[in-house]
Amino acid sequence: MPEGPPRPARDVTPVRLTVPPWDRVLDTALETAERLVADWYGIRPREWSSRFRYDLASSTDHPELAFPGDALAQLVRLEDPEGNAPGRWRIVLRDDALHRLGERHGLAALLAWTLLHELVHLVRFATGLAAFDGADADARAAEERHVDTVVHRIVAAADDPGLAAVDRVLARPDGGLRDARPAGSPAPPRKGEPGRTR
Repeated sequence: MPEGPPRPARDVTPVRLTVPPWDRVLDTALETAERLVADWYGIRPREWSSRFRYDLASSTDHPELAFPGDALAQLVRLEDPEGNAPGRWRIVLRDDALHRLGERHGLAALLAWTLLHELVHLVRFATGLAAFDGADADARAAEERHVDTVVHRIVAAADDPGLAAVDRVLARPDGGLRDARPAGSPAPPRKGEPGRTR
């Protein structure tokens, strides 16, 4: 016979940060990330809808997408079947990990940092500063290190305490992801192992 009152059932509904009640926080974080990246790279606002076209999606909308163990988001290139339009990109958010880590370190700042990181990748890939396809594990690790350095510099110049705090957490050897894993989950691969995103 069990002791104590029955435990309430855990809600197993997946978190989707692209819908209410989180979508407003996501919109604000995206505005912050776009502004910071635009300032850093000298991007005009209209270029986000022409040269650097992208959208956001939830990982629940992309069950086929495998995330590296420590990824909070992943950048996907969408192909134009006709090949006429400039490339389009999709940032797929790993909602569950972002939500868990955000509860501990602030969801707004974590989303802004994650989107900042992905937008730096997007600009680098879209402009040819880095290769999206065909990179080996060493090249992908070097790209991650470079983007981490750029993001760190952007955050330092932004003078935003929330972003700075998240940047410090994600700079830890475990990438801060110890806080984002469900209890009993295996540790993510060490930083620098294959994977395009944080």
